[in-house]
Amino acid sequence: MKNNKNVKVMCGLLVLVLLTTCVIGTTLARYTTSDSASDTARVAHWGVRIEVDGDSNFSNQYSNVTNGVTVKSHDAANVVAPGTSSTESSVARFAISGTPEVAVNINVLFENVQDVVLKAGTYYDECTADAGDTFTLAEDYYPVRFTLTQTSSATGVLGAPITGTLAEIKAWVDANYNTTANYDPTTDLAATFELSWEWVYEGGNDQADTVLGNLAAGSSENSAKVAGTDYNLTIHYDLTVTATQIN
Repeated sequence: MKNNKNVKVMCGLLVLVLLTTCVIGTTLARYTTSDSASDTARVAHWGVRIEVDGDSNFSNQYSNVTNGVTVKSHDAANVVAPGTSSTESSVARFAISGTPEVAVNINVLFENVQDVVLKAGTYYDECTADAGDTFTLAEDYYPVRFTLTQTSSATGVLGAPITGTLAEIKAWVDANYNTTANYDPTTDLAATFELSWEWVYEGGNDQADTVLGNLAAGSSENSAKVAGTDYNLTIHYDLTVTATQIN
């Protein structure tokens, strides 16, 4: 009897072993397919800085070392006159910096530009005491000359200064810093420009200068000339520098 019980126990154990083997075999023999991915990105650098300092290019008074104050307006308005000019501390400046990781367009915009001008034509000569004396301008006279100078760049290569009227400066800027001023990603944009001006004292046109000064004072013999057509007595410009990502 005892042997039969042992046989039964052994048979039961054998059955359990076989069942366990099947379970393990099933677990280890299954098909398996898998895939995975991981990705990371950061925001691309912009970091473009623009600084424009163009509010002090003109003054209501001017002086020199020898004679002190030589020009001063009576109403605190900014003025220009023969012999005046911008100084190193008063020139208009604009600076661009940054190395963005995107393509960039730099737009330098001159708007509402006005130059002091006495248009070509015949005028009474107000430098003499002889009434009726005249002089003739063969071409438009622009006494105030501007110069746009690049003073620094990331490459160290500086463009040649541009000198002329404000309208001529504007035309150059429009051609070089408008839709054509595109830069690739990671370009160092560092550049600084200065806009200076001068109304020459020696070597100018005394007759035309005097007419302009008298027209401004309202005491010119040429008062029949029409403002905005024959002459203009005001300098003005609006300067805006913009950096825009190119899509």
